[in-house]
Amino acid sequence: FVASHIQDFAYSDLQSRRDSLANAATVLDTARSFSTASAAISIAHMAVFGTADPIGDLGQRDYEVRKTEFPRLVSESLGEEAGERARKDIQTVESWQSFYRSGDSMARAALSRVRLESLLSASLPSALLMASCWLVGIGLLGTIVAAALGPVLNPDRRVIIALGFFVGGFLWIRTGVFLLAVWALTIAAVLCIPQMVAKDERIDWRRTERFAVLCVAMLGLALLACWYVVESTPARLVGGSSDGGVFGAVAGLTLSLSLPCAAVWARIRRVSVLRAVGETLRLLGFGGAIIGLTATLVLTPLALWRDSANRTLLDQWIRSEPATFRPDAAR
Repeated sequence: FVASHIQDFAYSDLQSRRDSLANAATVLDTARSFSTASAAISIAHMAVFGTADPIGDLGQRDYEVRKTEFPRLVSESLGEEAGERARKDIQTVESWQSFYRSGDSMARAALSRVRLESLLSASLPSALLMASCWLVGIGLLGTIVAAALGPVLNPDRRVIIALGFFVGGFLWIRTGVFLLAVWALTIAAVLCIPQMVAKDERIDWRRTERFAVLCVAMLGLALLACWYVVESTPARLVGGSSDGGVFGAVAGLTLSLSLPCAAVWARIRRVSVLRAVGETLRLLGFGGAIIGLTATLVLTPLALWRDSANRTLLDQWIRSEPATFRPDAAR
């Protein structure tokens, strides 16, 4: 109450200043939260020095002079007993100040850590699982394309261009980003580059090529997982409203990088471009899905363990600091 109404007090009156100092010392002796203690220290400094940061505003020398002068002024105006009480209250404030001021930053750091860990433990395993499902779908699509369209050695370029215009127009209308539409048309143009010779055979992946596809898959997996984490209910409660659609857009853009690579590999190996696209998507999807599912299995018990530890810590905070960590607060 004193902290919330402190601006109503007139510090020009010595009696009010002495009473404010006494209130601050009383609050410090019973404070159970860093926010309450910090407010009490500010009240005491305003009462004695007229500023919440006396050392920074006045300097060390003036700080010491005014600290000694205030009890003397109180003693001369309000009596020896009031002056002695003011001197003891200043000592109380100074003794608690170093403890609370050093611990306040540690408490804030711990709160930020617990907030982040609680968010990730609540949403990261399921986000990785959903991202893996997307990659499984991409792998199945690649398998179907390779099996059904792989024998087509010279696909009709008009169909590819029409599909590129359709995808580009859909992305432009859906997102309003013109560059995404241009990127879809660029991929269609790359896939339409004529091939002099094409064979219907499976691609024998080199180690470096397989590694490149898996790197793209892992990056896309991470971006998809970030999309689901940002859009999750815990993230909205902790961080407020946020737009995670940018992660989904960047994830789609990253995964689409495999298509131009597939067109290049098709011409280097002299195989059907549609077979190269299908097998690239299959490697991208299934490889990324395996990585994502493995990460989900590994992170799930870790998330449960951290959530249990943080629940214990939060219970202690709620019991000891009800004024700071309100059960009804969103953050």
